[in-house]
Amino acid sequence: MYKLLILLNIFFIITVLVLTAVGVSGKILTQKADSDNYLSFWTIHYGGYHVSINDQPCGTLKHRMRGGAATAIIAIIFQFFMLCMCVGQLSASVLSPINIVYSYCFKLFNSLSLTFGLVAWAIAIAAYHQSNWCGAGVAAKDDGYKIGYGAALLVSAWCIQMVFVHLIGTATASSYAVVARAAAAVSTAVGG
Repeated sequence: MYKLLILLNIFFIITVLVLTAVGVSGKILTQKADSDNYLSFWTIHYGGYHVSINDQPCGTLKHRMRGGAATAIIAIIFQFFMLCMCVGQLSASVLSPINIVYSYCFKLFNSLSLTFGLVAWAIAIAAYHQSNWCGAGVAAKDDGYKIGYGAALLVSAWCIQMVFVHLIGTATASSYAVVARAAAAVSTAVGG
């Protein structure tokens, strides 16, 4: 049961990792009338022009998009560390001391990944509602834009991680505790 939970956790971590990676490279905002006009963490496409976020004269837009990309990349790094901890747990004995280290590191990386992922998608959603981008005075939602697939994937990845990875991680820890108590009971009964 313990190994099955770890394998399930690995599946969900890979899913979250892929969704976050695709989301950070995708369209954050897309114009409803023309889907070729969009904003991503990296570029702005408008009217056939392709402009890098770094080349934007607007400091607010540039810094927020860089911040969103950076926090999403940090979340991806912590997700990769979570995957490494799960593989370590899979290869270690259930009652080995290193497995406890893997479990605590997994929880730490999960918390950090959730935090940075939340900031990344909050920046993406704020881009939709923000009304003072570079003195425009109008929010993207009121200017014919909709939330793009990049922002939707970031939110989806965070939700999957929040629900499934957290629940399975908790179940794995509970499973570990049950095995440890059973081993202690057997050891006591045998007289060791």
